[in-house]
Amino acid sequence: MDFDPQGNATSGLGYTVKPEENTIYEALSLQCLASDAIRHLKRPSMDLMPANINLAGADFCLSGLGICRARVQQQANDLIFHFAQGQI
Repeated sequence: MDFDPQGNATSGLGYTVKPEENTIYEALSLQCLASDAIRHLKRPSMDLMPANINLAGADFCLSGLGICRARVQQQANDLIFHFAQGQI
């Protein structure tokens, strides 16, 4: 999970986010499920939830830490469920 608005982990792994793709921002703002933001990389056993500059606008996370924690937990539960089911 790349939580950097500059997307350093994303770009460092050689991944470029397309404008129509879901990222960590869409997951945290509940515009998609976390599992919908996962990208399978060509590297074995490595997946990525990319970030881009949209994450810089995530004021909801900074202004309400409790809300952010709840959203991260909700999305983490989604990921755990989908990984356990072999759907990711």
